[in-house]
Amino acid sequence: MQLLSDSATLEQCDVAAKNIGLELEVTVSGTMSIYHVWKDGKFKCNTAEIASLVTVINGYISENNDAVADRDAKATELAELTRNFTAAAVLNQFGEVCGHCQTDVKSGGTITVSGGVAANGAPYNTHDLKISRSKKNLATYAESFTHHIANGCIYYI
Repeated sequence: MQLLSDSATLEQCDVAAKNIGLELEVTVSGTMSIYHVWKDGKFKCNTAEIASLVTVINGYISENNDAVADRDAKATELAELTRNFTAAAVLNQFGEVCGHCQTDVKSGGTITVSGGVAANGAPYNTHDLKISRSKKNLATYAESFTHHIANGCIYYI
């Protein structure tokens, strides 16, 4: 998203703010307007000048643009890493099918399964499970594991 120009109007600020999940509230006290910025229902700041409001909103636009670029880069990296993946059945410790996934690991190999993802994006509670590519195991109904990437390694949830 493009940054606002220094001469942006209040209406342009309001539209840009809404596009990135901000809310603007204007209160008038006498002849002075105060602009309040909210995000996710939480107060962030206020200012009495539109120029300052533009600076604040541009900061949030930059953060949003960085997050979008980061997400796109991760998606591109994951697509590149997974382009040769094919279906496999995931086996539990008893050799029973407990799920399916897409992987390039050879039959009899293992994948790393995670219990979840920490706030920093790292997987936690990981363990390795064997995979099978037999038609019988692939035909067994089970939920699918989805692949994720952290520090250049693929893991499944």
